[in-house]
Amino acid sequence: MKIAVDGWGGDFAPEEIIKGVREAYSPDYTLVVVGPRQELLSLYSQMGMDEERFPIENASQVVGMGESPTEALKKKPDSTIAKGIDLLAQGKIDAFISAGNSGAVMAAAWMKLKRIAQIERPAITALIPNPNSVPFFWM
Repeated sequence: MKIAVDGWGGDFAPEEIIKGVREAYSPDYTLVVVGPRQELLSLYSQMGMDEERFPIENASQVVGMGESPTEALKKKPDSTIAKGIDLLAQGKIDAFISAGNSGAVMAAAWMKLKRIAQIERPAITALIPNPNSVPFFWM
């Protein structure tokens, strides 16, 4: 299984995202990091990682959290989000994860992936931690 991770999505990216990718390593699946190759290679070097275990899919642009999703996707076709969804649509990966601009992820998925028949609107779910450690899903 190949899972692509948006290396520039979310708070404290890319450092915290790359640390998470490193900690999540398993020979049972491949984590592909999407982002600017040279910057990722520099981070990999600092963190003792290599591209053989953590392949890189180059993307030269990043969608900011405050950007309009549709405008960002139009103006940034080589963004980490657009590239991740493209890889998924092409069948080159099995899943795409981003902690970035949720609206942009949803818009890219809506435009580039096939939808399930009879489903009119997509949904976003999130696992919300709580003091009792009982998973709580929000939709």
